[in-house]
Amino acid sequence: MGGMLSVYAREQSVYIVTISSIVDTDGQSVVPDTVTWSLFTVGGDIINARENVSITPSSTMNITLNGDDLAFQEAERKAVPVIRVLAVNAVYDSSLGNDFSHRDEYLFRLSPLRLTE
Repeated sequence: MGGMLSVYAREQSVYIVTISSIVDTDGQSVVPDTVTWSLFTVGGDIINARENVSITPSSTMNITLNGDDLAFQEAERKAVPVIRVLAVNAVYDSSLGNDFSHRDEYLFRLSPLRLTE
């Protein structure tokens, strides 16, 4: 499930978000048919052209953010720590029907290598 992640990301480093379960309308874990993710600022700006990035569906999925995915935007320099939003969209089939949407958001803090003025 989404929400605020406890581990901070470090500026321009590597950060992995693990999606471990997508739950269907019956409360059962399912492997989705399709999965995409997008990376945003809290204000809704897309980071590093990371919009609707496809990943291979499985029961556990890792989304790897790296380098410019974790670079501070100019407007973010004064707001430390910065919070980023990783939005996940999946489509799955259930015993109640097909092509159901699952959407979730994972928020994480981005820490600078050093504070700047």
